[in-house]
Amino acid sequence: MKELVLPQEEIFYDTGPMALPVIGNMLELGGFIHVKLAKWADKYGDVFQIWFAGNRCYVVNDLKLMKEVFNDPAFAGRIQEESFTLISDGPHGT
Repeated sequence: MKELVLPQEEIFYDTGPMALPVIGNMLELGGFIHVKLAKWADKYGDVFQIWFAGNRCYVVNDLKLMKEVFNDPAFAGRIQEESFTLISDGPHGT
């Protein structure tokens, strides 16, 4: 699973867990993030949104769709927010 960050005016996909103002879903993602994302995928489907410090992030949990998304330059990159680096235990893959 991978998180995607898109500009606010791009795609709006409103399926996903409710988020708190400012911090989003960061408190819910403590511990084993992949386990929580898998539970949310079971509940919300193969594509859903979560929030990190005011950034909408899309989680894609379908292999065929992942291949399509990762071959599109519009989806390139990872979250570069300080808050994400803190909860993800450092910069990975940047």
